Amino acid sequence: MQPRRAHFVWPALALGLAWGLLRLTASADDEVGAPSAPLEAAAPRAVAPIVSATTVHADLAAVLAALAPRWRALAAAPDAALLRDSVAQLQPWLMRQPEPLWPALAGFGPQAWTLGVALVIAVLPADPAAALRHAAALARVLPAQAEPIYAALLEPCAQRREHALLLAALAHAPLAEDARERLRQDAAARWAETDAARAAAWVQQTGGAAPLLPAIHDRWINQDARSATAFASSLPGAEREALLREAVSRWLALDGAAAREWLRSQGPQAGLDPTLALHASSDELLRHQPDEALALAQRISDPALRWQTLVTMARHLDDIDPALTDQLPSRLPLMPDERARLLAEARAPLPAQQGE
Repeated sequence: MQPRRAHFVWPALALGLAWGLLRLTASADDEVGAPSAPLEAAAPRAVAPIVSATTVHADLAAVLAALAPRWRALAAAPDAALLRDSVAQLQPWLMRQPEPLWPALAGFGPQAWTLGVALVIAVLPADPAAALRHAAALARVLPAQAEPIYAALLEPCAQRREHALLLAALAHAPLAEDARERLRQDAAARWAETDAARAAAWVQQTGGAAPLLPAIHDRWINQDARSATAFASSLPGAEREALLREAVSRWLALDGAAAREWLRSQGPQAGLDPTLALHASSDELLRHQPDEALALAQRISDPALRWQTLVTMARHLDDIDPALTDQLPSRLPLMPDERARLLAEARAPLPAQQGE
């Protein structure tokens, strides 16, 4: 089941222009899609303001005073000309004196967040880490728009393969916890669409990122069910069982022969036992490929679970055709007393039926 993407209303005009600004500000040798760091978040780059953070430079104050009334007058999304002009005038100050710039946007009216996002995206090609620090400052100033601010950065960051950097930033962003979870799930799913193995490796290396693994693994199964299943089989504990069951189930639906061949190729593994039991006793496999079902059941390493699986299989076969159940014991490496016991247990009333 694929996690739902976060959806937010951001004026299409602002988004289009912001992407145009991103491309225009990228240098000729800056390859869109090249991440700033492989798996680790890039180290913040120090930017020294040319004036005190507590004293607004006169030129910046003049720019803010001229732009604020134009933004407050907006009844809808800004037009391209206003957004382009505002970004052109304010972007240089992100390097010179960003501290007073973000608080000033709070007085720019309800569309101010679109200008803030456009400014952040304009910085993204040259310094992704700085861009995400600016996003945090903007979200703190405009807390009601914090979620759509970060939502607007999902696709630009994904296009530039800044997945790890964005996920690390979201972990500490000024967001409500439910919004943080939605955005991180969306960001992880986007990463998985292009490099699920790398995304999964990042999750394993990053504390607190484990809840992102199901979304990543979900996309991975769609792309390469064999690799996704092998990855799930390498995980520890309950996490392994849930993901492995999902991967094998979907792989069987996509390519049953390949999935069963993989299962048969695995040595005895206690971690595979629940998955083998589930699929060996499935009604569909028993009806159409009983020999395959028996082969899976006999690979279960736990004797008790293997026996219970055989009993379940015999019970299902009895519902299909009692003659098939009668033939089952002779197809298994069982002692005579075990064959009789198998048939007896398969045909014994279930606990819920005994009182009927």
